Amino acid sequence: MPIEGRALPDHRLLVALISERLTQEDVRAAVARQAQNRDVAQSYDRLVFIARHADLSELTPEVLKAAKALIIDAYFKAGDAPPPASDFRMAVVCPAPVNALVLRLFGALWHAEAESYLSLQTFTELPAALAWLGRATIPLTEFSDEMKRVAG
Repeated sequence: MPIEGRALPDHRLLVALISERLTQEDVRAAVARQAQNRDVAQSYDRLVFIARHADLSELTPEVLKAAKALIIDAYFKAGDAPPPASDFRMAVVCPAPVNALVLRLFGALWHAEAESYLSLQTFTELPAALAWLGRATIPLTEFSDEMKRVAG
């Protein structure tokens, strides 16, 4: 499975690891899974680890724009859900320069339009990502498995 995830409810944080080739269908499936719990979808921040060998080559600008629309529709516009009280944040930890460029493109596309409920930032180091998320007090050992697999 290219996207693996877990929740840290005490920290209102979703943690995901992308470790293989990521397709548009993988993104659709992950968004659908998270959208099933609207409180989590709207209010938990995200910490996403991109493994060094992950393949993001299918994430073209068109696919990234479609992913943004899918996330907004699934998390914030489905049913009678009101818009969120505040944005949630997504910190992406990515040591591979090529994947970091793809993620920066996604961030630029995400912030290019007015309707955005997500702040996205890319990091090469976990402590900086946790600090940006306001969760610097979470022990780094909580993410040992993800960090081992990212370095892979």
